[in-house]
Amino acid sequence: LAELDVRMAGRPGQSGPRVVALCGLGGAGKTSMAVEYAHRHLAEVGVCWQFAAEDPALLAAEFAVLAAQLGARELIDARDPVASVHGVLARAGAGWLVVFDNVLDPASVAQFMPPAGPGQVLITTQNQHWPPGQALDVPILEREVAADFLVNRTGDPDRAAARELAAELGGLPLALE
Repeated sequence: LAELDVRMAGRPGQSGPRVVALCGLGGAGKTSMAVEYAHRHLAEVGVCWQFAAEDPALLAAEFAVLAAQLGARELIDARDPVASVHGVLARAGAGWLVVFDNVLDPASVAQFMPPAGPGQVLITTQNQHWPPGQALDVPILEREVAADFLVNRTGDPDRAAARELAAELGGLPLALE
């Protein structure tokens, strides 16, 4: 989360939305990290929205929902909710955060990425191929950390069994939970 904060803060003179893609194995905690980041920064943004991005048709429909929430349909173009949302975000006075969850690859969300405005775009994905500086690896848990989690979560003090189970589950937080 500390590295994500640094990257989302941007560089001096940087214009346009800041983009970070949280990359890692399924179950590594990418979505949980994105939700925690959003929760921590909710007071700093005027708009915060999470899109399920696995299916482009559903993603387009979700943009229509956000456009309605923003009152954007009447302001820009009711026929194109993506352009309407982009227009509102580009003119936003306050920052905003948009999360695209479970993105297949950069091409699958390219048309949905806000091109302008004082915002942040956070992507969760298993795909490691993103433009330079955008990918942030979400690693699996080290065996001892995973074992500590299991001991604390279950209340069972058997560290050897916890280490063995942690190894069997590959250190994936979702599996450990």
